[in-house]
Amino acid sequence: MDVAHLGYNADHILDENEDSDYKQSISSPAQAQSKADKEPELIGSDPYEKYKDNIITSKEEIKQTFKQEQKTILDEPLGSVMNNTLSFMTYSGDTYLKKLYEAETIMDLEGKDASDLTWMQTASKYSLALALFCRDSDNAIYLGILLIFVSLIIYFLSIVSPTNGLNIANIANSP
Repeated sequence: MDVAHLGYNADHILDENEDSDYKQSISSPAQAQSKADKEPELIGSDPYEKYKDNIITSKEEIKQTFKQEQKTILDEPLGSVMNNTLSFMTYSGDTYLKKLYEAETIMDLEGKDASDLTWMQTASKYSLALALFCRDSDNAIYLGILLIFVSLIIYFLSIVSPTNGLNIANIANSP
């Protein structure tokens, strides 16, 4: 039931309570002063004040506990990088094949014959597999290192080749 339906006025009830508190405080001003002094002690200005240090400490501890420093490839020793690169070369074929199957599943090409696919679908399948492969773990980093090694080998081979930048067709036709 609502108070308004009973005919009671909520403001009137509040006014009566305020009047009785006021009458009690007027009756003895010394008691009113001592009562006002005691209220902050009983209620306290901030009920969570004694827990503030614990909350702040726990937040700082949580930040320190779960703060993860991001490691880059420059933070690792060279031997570890080379070992990871060799292990990448060893297992990358299997991982890429798994990503190729995942790309077929994503593109709904599973069960279709390779001859039935257009060149665009085939290119999309292999490019999606490469993107999934590079996104997985640190594969992009080690793939980049591997490509740098391959480019250095090609560069050195082009320097030491007997053609010295000449066209091979011209050398074959020369006497």
